[in-house]
Amino acid sequence: MNSQNYLSKHIENLDKIFKNTYLNHIHILTNCDFELTFSKSSLGGIIISLNNDKPFIELTKEKYLFTNQNSFFARIKQKILNSKLLSIEVINNDNIVCFSFLKTTDTYDKIIYKLYVELFKNNSNIILTSNEIIIDTIHLKGFETKRPIMPQTKYLLPTNERTVKEIDDEKMDQFISNYISNIETKYLDNKYSVLKKSIKSKIKSLNNKIEKVSNDKNEAIKNLEYRNVGDYLLTNYEDNKYLNKYEIDGTVNNSRLSFNLRINLPVAISNSSAISSFLLKIKLIGMTVLLVDILLICESIIPSQYPKSVAHFIPCVNDVGIR
Repeated sequence: MNSQNYLSKHIENLDKIFKNTYLNHIHILTNCDFELTFSKSSLGGIIISLNNDKPFIELTKEKYLFTNQNSFFARIKQKILNSKLLSIEVINNDNIVCFSFLKTTDTYDKIIYKLYVELFKNNSNIILTSNEIIIDTIHLKGFETKRPIMPQTKYLLPTNERTVKEIDDEKMDQFISNYISNIETKYLDNKYSVLKKSIKSKIKSLNNKIEKVSNDKNEAIKNLEYRNVGDYLLTNYEDNKYLNKYEIDGTVNNSRLSFNLRINLPVAISNSSAISSFLLKIKLIGMTVLLVDILLICESIIPSQYPKSVAHFIPCVNDVGIR
């Protein structure tokens, strides 16, 4: 079945059901989905979907208890609400459907309004006319376009050549059915979109704060390791500084220092610059005086025997044990 036959079949069915009934309500379900309900409410309503992928018009039995705001329908309600539906028809064998309404005013004047629904992929529109003059439209198209759609101008049908495609009617029916069943979900997404964005932003901010706290915690744990080293050095410094030998890379040298215990420090230290860096870290936790002494001791050693690591001569207890 081609797309034109499919549309014509559905529109003919809607015309038989709702012809000569009165338009009771217009529900704005989402920013592109609308429902028309008539005096024969037990028969259901008509969904008009201007979705960009596969716009359609279809009968629905769903009962929607919600509605949004839409400026276009707010403006045209007073013109077509409670009017009599004269017909629903496909125009010019194209993807354009016309709802013809007869409105009786308070002064008993009778006006015929036509609601054109253009079901073009990525370019759908709804236009209200009277005597083929455009009264209002959802999407304005300026005079610089090939086919202007502006209030107080004549409504003109498209003149470009139509493309009729073959479609799988069962798949199309399934698409429409699934789409209609998910309209309420779309409504809720639209309604709470701003709230969702706000919540996502706050979650992101909280995650950043949690990450910062975690980094601060890890840094504090690392600094605690330096503090533990410093505490032990402070406790044992006086007991060890007067020994007459110390160990450098396994070589015994005469000196006023000697340590036979060893620790793997949190950082590798091989020169005075690195020692200064280590000093700065411990300075932050109040071990300045002790490390100044250590730095002075290191700098007093002759360059040829300068230790590759403070670990070679600083005493402390660690997991490795006694060397």
